[in-house]
Amino acid sequence: KDEFQVVRSSIQEAEDYIGKCVDVLVNCAGTSICGCFEDIPPSQFEDMMNLNFMGSVIPTQCVVANMKRQKSGRIVFCSSQAGQIGIFGYTAYSASKFALRGFSEALQMELRPHNIYLHVAYPPDTDTPGYKEEMAVGKPKETILISETSGLFPPDRVAEDLICGVENGKYSISTGIEGWLLSQTCAGTEPVHAMIHGILQALIAPLGRIIILFNQRQFAKICKDNA
Repeated sequence: KDEFQVVRSSIQEAEDYIGKCVDVLVNCAGTSICGCFEDIPPSQFEDMMNLNFMGSVIPTQCVVANMKRQKSGRIVFCSSQAGQIGIFGYTAYSASKFALRGFSEALQMELRPHNIYLHVAYPPDTDTPGYKEEMAVGKPKETILISETSGLFPPDRVAEDLICGVENGKYSISTGIEGWLLSQTCAGTEPVHAMIHGILQALIAPLGRIIILFNQRQFAKICKDNA
């Protein structure tokens, strides 16, 4: 069986067991590869896209038809703050997480007439086994110093924010004040599920842009000092 059929069979078994179609799909499969661009082989860029991007595309394609038939559903994509702002050392990882954002925006336009709503979560560094493994393998010093500016969050907090974001109808879901500010500033042309969310983004974006410019100057200094 190909990957689509394997995933579809698993989802079908779950739907048969609970006696109904999937109401909410949370796509959270992913991992990260961190390193200087010239040290990352092309195969690892492919691995990032296959897991972080296609690992969300395939399950989503497996549930959309039934969600359309029942005329309701919610689909969540777990991107990353590195899917909003490019960070030193994350050329492969950021590319895969930015891809989720573009995919979600296009798909939301297709699915909204069917009462299916999408959400994109942009979690910060989270204290998970995957994070510990990433730190054990090693990151460039620049990446570590830049990441420390936004802190490390417990997984329960990130999960709670994700659930609350879905329940409150937020298209863009963040954690922490810096994550919230980044989401408002990077909103651009992303869809909103409530007009008040879009108005708030328009009001916050100019101030957020100024703050992020100062952050980027700080990041540039870190990179220059450690070059």
